[in-house]
Amino acid sequence: MPSATATSPSLRHSGFTRWNRIASLLILGVPLLGLAQPGAWSLSVKQVQAGKPFTLQLLNAGYGKCSSTFSHLGAEKTGKGLALIFNTVIDSAKVCNPDTKPWGPAFDIDALSAGEYTVSFWEVPACYPDCHVIPGFKPVDTLTAGSTAVLARTGASSDAGMRFQGNPLSLFLPADSGPRSVELRSVTGMLLETHQVSDADEALVPVGAGLGRGLFLVRVVSATGEIRSRKLFKP
Repeated sequence: MPSATATSPSLRHSGFTRWNRIASLLILGVPLLGLAQPGAWSLSVKQVQAGKPFTLQLLNAGYGKCSSTFSHLGAEKTGKGLALIFNTVIDSAKVCNPDTKPWGPAFDIDALSAGEYTVSFWEVPACYPDCHVIPGFKPVDTLTAGSTAVLARTGASSDAGMRFQGNPLSLFLPADSGPRSVELRSVTGMLLETHQVSDADEALVPVGAGLGRGLFLVRVVSATGEIRSRKLFKP
Protein backbone atom coordinates (compact mmCIF):
# COMPACT_ATOMS: atom_id res chain seq x y z
CA MET A 1 0.00 0.00 0.00
CA PRO A 2 1.52 3.37 -0.95
CA SER A 3 1.92 5.92 1.79
CA ALA A 4 3.54 9.25 2.41
CA THR A 5 4.80 10.70 5.66
CA ALA A 6 3.71 14.25 6.43
CA THR A 7 7.25 15.34 7.22
CA SER A 8 8.99 13.35 4.49
CA PRO A 9 11.73 15.35 2.73
CA SER A 10 10.40 14.03 -0.58
CA LEU A 11 7.32 16.18 -0.11
CA ARG A 12 9.34 19.36 0.17
CA HIS A 13 9.73 19.90 -3.55
CA SER A 14 8.73 23.18 -5.19
CA GLY A 15 5.32 21.91 -6.20
CA PHE A 16 4.44 20.77 -2.70
CA THR A 17 5.70 24.07 -1.29
CA ARG A 18 3.30 25.88 -3.63
CA TRP A 19 0.53 23.52 -2.59
CA ASN A 20 1.41 24.07 1.06
CA ARG A 21 0.89 27.82 0.67
CA ILE A 22 -2.49 27.14 -0.90
CA ALA A 23 -3.38 24.61 1.78
CA SER A 24 -2.83 27.26 4.44
CA LEU A 25 -5.79 29.14 2.97
CA LEU A 26 -8.01 26.39 4.37
CA ILE A 27 -7.44 27.86 7.83
CA LEU A 28 -8.76 31.22 6.60
CA GLY A 29 -11.80 29.67 5.01
CA VAL A 30 -10.93 30.81 1.48
CA PRO A 31 -13.14 28.96 -1.04
CA LEU A 32 -11.21 27.03 -3.66
CA LEU A 33 -12.61 25.58 -6.87
CA GLY A 34 -12.00 21.89 -7.52
CA LEU A 35 -12.31 19.13 -10.05
CA ALA A 36 -15.35 16.87 -9.96
CA GLN A 37 -14.87 13.68 -7.94
CA PRO A 38 -16.20 10.24 -8.96
CA GLY A 39 -17.81 9.50 -5.60
CA ALA A 40 -18.00 10.30 -1.93
CA TRP A 41 -14.81 9.95 0.11
CA SER A 42 -14.68 8.85 3.73
CA LEU A 43 -12.01 8.25 6.38
CA SER A 44 -10.75 4.81 7.39
CA VAL A 45 -10.73 6.00 11.02
CA LYS A 46 -12.47 8.95 12.69
CA GLN A 47 -10.82 8.70 16.10
CA VAL A 48 -7.10 8.23 16.80
CA GLN A 49 -4.95 8.34 19.89
CA ALA A 50 -3.26 11.68 20.49
CA GLY A 51 0.54 11.69 20.61
CA LYS A 52 0.99 8.61 18.41
CA PRO A 53 1.69 8.39 14.64
CA PHE A 54 -0.97 6.60 12.61
CA THR A 55 -2.04 5.68 9.09
CA LEU A 56 -5.05 7.43 7.60
CA GLN A 57 -6.68 6.11 4.44
CA LEU A 58 -9.20 7.90 2.24
CA LEU A 59 -11.87 5.49 1.00
CA ASN A 60 -14.10 5.66 -2.06
CA ALA A 61 -16.49 2.96 -3.28
CA GLY A 62 -15.80 4.07 -6.86
CA TYR A 63 -12.27 2.68 -6.76
CA GLY A 64 -11.19 -0.97 -6.57
CA LYS A 65 -7.99 -2.32 -5.04
CA CYS A 66 -7.26 -4.39 -8.17
CA SER A 67 -7.10 -1.62 -10.77
CA SER A 68 -6.48 1.57 -8.73
CA THR A 69 -3.17 2.89 -7.45
CA PHE A 70 -2.24 6.30 -6.06
CA SER A 71 0.76 8.60 -6.52
CA HIS A 72 1.82 12.18 -5.68
CA LEU A 73 0.92 11.53 -2.03
CA GLY A 74 1.28 14.43 0.38
CA ALA A 75 -0.04 15.21 3.87
CA GLU A 76 0.24 18.44 5.81
CA LYS A 77 -1.15 19.58 9.16
CA THR A 78 -2.55 23.12 8.87
CA GLY A 79 -3.60 24.41 12.28
CA LYS A 80 -6.64 22.33 13.21
CA GLY A 81 -6.85 20.88 9.71
CA LEU A 82 -5.24 18.03 7.85
CA ALA A 83 -4.75 18.54 4.09
CA LEU A 84 -4.08 15.58 1.78
CA ILE A 85 -3.10 15.42 -1.90
CA PHE A 86 -2.88 12.45 -4.28
CA ASN A 87 -3.26 11.38 -7.89
CA THR A 88 -5.35 8.39 -8.94
CA VAL A 89 -4.02 5.94 -11.54
CA ILE A 90 -6.57 3.57 -13.11
CA ASP A 91 -5.34 0.56 -15.09
CA SER A 92 -8.29 0.18 -17.49
CA ALA A 93 -6.66 -2.79 -19.25
CA LYS A 94 -6.55 -4.86 -16.09
CA VAL A 95 -9.27 -7.49 -15.72
CA CYS A 96 -10.57 -7.52 -12.17
CA ASN A 97 -13.28 -9.30 -10.24
CA PRO A 98 -16.04 -7.01 -8.90
CA ASP A 99 -14.78 -5.25 -5.78
CA THR A 100 -17.38 -3.58 -3.56
CA LYS A 101 -14.98 -2.71 -0.74
CA PRO A 102 -14.01 1.02 -0.74
CA TRP A 103 -10.38 1.74 -1.59
CA GLY A 104 -8.13 4.76 -1.66
CA PRO A 105 -4.74 6.32 -0.85
CA ALA A 106 -3.11 5.82 2.56
CA PHE A 107 -1.04 8.44 4.38
CA ASP A 108 1.35 8.04 7.32
CA ILE A 109 0.50 10.89 9.68
CA ASP A 110 2.74 12.21 12.44
CA ALA A 111 1.42 12.33 16.01
CA LEU A 112 -1.35 14.90 16.58
CA SER A 113 -2.11 16.78 19.76
CA ALA A 114 -5.54 16.22 21.32
CA GLY A 115 -8.38 17.93 19.48
CA GLU A 116 -10.47 17.84 16.33
CA TYR A 117 -9.06 18.20 12.81
CA THR A 118 -10.94 18.89 9.60
CA VAL A 119 -9.59 16.55 6.92
CA SER A 120 -9.61 17.89 3.34
CA PHE A 121 -8.20 16.46 0.12
CA TRP A 122 -7.17 17.54 -3.37
CA GLU A 123 -7.00 14.95 -6.14
CA VAL A 124 -4.25 16.40 -8.34
CA PRO A 125 -3.69 15.65 -12.06
CA ALA A 126 -0.79 13.47 -13.20
CA CYS A 127 1.13 16.52 -14.48
CA TYR A 128 1.28 18.07 -11.01
CA PRO A 129 3.40 19.93 -9.86
CA ASP A 130 4.77 20.85 -13.31
CA CYS A 131 1.46 22.17 -14.64
CA HIS A 132 -0.77 25.03 -13.55
CA VAL A 133 -4.03 23.78 -12.04
CA ILE A 134 -6.76 25.30 -9.92
CA PRO A 135 -6.48 23.99 -6.34
CA GLY A 136 -9.52 21.98 -5.34
CA PHE A 137 -9.46 21.08 -1.66
CA LYS A 138 -12.65 19.44 -0.47
CA PRO A 139 -13.61 18.58 3.11
CA VAL A 140 -14.10 14.90 3.94
CA ASP A 141 -14.85 14.60 7.65
CA THR A 142 -13.65 15.46 11.14
CA LEU A 143 -10.88 13.45 12.76
CA THR A 144 -10.67 13.38 16.57
CA ALA A 145 -7.38 12.84 18.38
CA GLY A 146 -7.79 12.03 22.06
CA SER A 147 -6.85 9.79 24.93
CA THR A 148 -7.69 6.10 25.04
CA ALA A 149 -10.57 6.88 27.43
CA VAL A 150 -12.02 9.40 25.00
CA LEU A 151 -11.89 6.97 22.10
CA ALA A 152 -13.46 4.18 24.10
CA ARG A 153 -16.49 6.35 24.85
CA THR A 154 -16.94 7.86 21.40
CA GLY A 155 -19.28 5.36 19.80
CA ALA A 156 -22.53 3.48 20.23
CA SER A 157 -22.31 3.54 24.05
CA SER A 158 -21.02 7.12 24.28
CA ASP A 159 -24.45 8.53 25.15
CA ALA A 160 -24.94 6.37 28.26
CA GLY A 161 -26.98 8.35 30.81
CA MET A 162 -27.68 11.23 28.42
CA ARG A 163 -31.26 11.77 27.28
CA PHE A 164 -33.48 14.41 25.74
CA GLN A 165 -36.65 15.41 27.53
CA GLY A 166 -39.34 18.05 27.87
CA ASN A 167 -40.74 20.84 25.71
CA PRO A 168 -38.85 23.05 25.07
CA LEU A 169 -36.23 20.39 24.55
CA SER A 170 -33.49 19.86 27.14
CA LEU A 171 -30.58 17.46 27.51
CA PHE A 172 -30.32 15.62 30.81
CA LEU A 173 -26.73 15.01 31.95
CA PRO A 174 -25.89 12.54 34.73
CA ALA A 175 -23.38 13.45 37.41
CA ASP A 176 -19.82 13.54 36.16
CA SER A 177 -16.30 14.15 37.46
CA GLY A 178 -16.21 17.88 36.84
CA PRO A 179 -17.33 20.84 34.69
CA ARG A 180 -18.53 20.15 31.14
CA SER A 181 -19.44 22.03 28.01
CA VAL A 182 -22.36 21.06 25.75
CA GLU A 183 -22.04 21.71 22.02
CA LEU A 184 -24.83 21.55 19.46
CA ARG A 185 -23.46 21.04 15.94
CA SER A 186 -24.84 20.52 12.47
CA VAL A 187 -24.22 17.17 10.77
CA THR A 188 -21.40 18.88 8.84
CA GLY A 189 -19.69 19.87 12.10
CA MET A 190 -20.66 23.57 12.26
CA LEU A 191 -20.92 24.79 15.86
CA LEU A 192 -24.43 26.16 16.52
CA GLU A 193 -24.64 26.46 20.31
CA THR A 194 -22.38 26.13 23.35
CA HIS A 195 -23.50 25.74 26.97
CA GLN A 196 -21.28 25.55 30.04
CA VAL A 197 -22.02 23.28 33.02
CA SER A 198 -19.93 24.61 35.88
CA ASP A 199 -20.06 21.64 38.27
CA ALA A 200 -20.18 17.85 38.33
CA ASP A 201 -23.82 17.51 39.46
CA GLU A 202 -26.74 16.36 37.35
CA ALA A 203 -27.78 19.06 34.90
CA LEU A 204 -30.61 19.91 32.52
CA VAL A 205 -29.37 21.90 29.52
CA PRO A 206 -31.76 23.55 27.00
CA VAL A 207 -30.74 22.76 23.41
CA GLY A 208 -31.89 23.86 19.96
CA ALA A 209 -34.53 26.33 21.09
CA GLY A 210 -33.99 28.59 18.07
CA LEU A 211 -33.45 25.86 15.49
CA GLY A 212 -35.93 24.40 13.04
CA ARG A 213 -36.43 20.85 11.82
CA GLY A 214 -33.32 18.80 11.14
CA LEU A 215 -30.67 16.34 12.31
CA PHE A 216 -28.04 17.62 14.73
CA LEU A 217 -25.18 16.30 16.88
CA VAL A 218 -24.95 17.04 20.60
CA ARG A 219 -21.48 16.67 22.13
CA VAL A 220 -20.56 16.82 25.79
CA VAL A 221 -16.90 17.69 26.38
CA SER A 222 -15.37 17.24 29.84
CA ALA A 223 -12.63 19.41 31.30
CA THR A 224 -10.13 16.64 30.51
CA GLY A 225 -11.14 16.53 26.83
CA GLU A 226 -13.34 13.42 27.04
CA ILE A 227 -16.12 13.53 24.44
CA ARG A 228 -19.57 11.95 24.54
CA SER A 229 -22.05 12.43 21.74
CA ARG A 230 -25.63 11.81 20.73
CA LYS A 231 -27.65 12.54 17.61
CA LEU A 232 -30.71 14.77 17.84
CA PHE A 233 -33.56 14.88 15.33
CA LYS A 234 -35.97 17.80 15.60
CA PRO A 235 -39.23 17.04 13.75
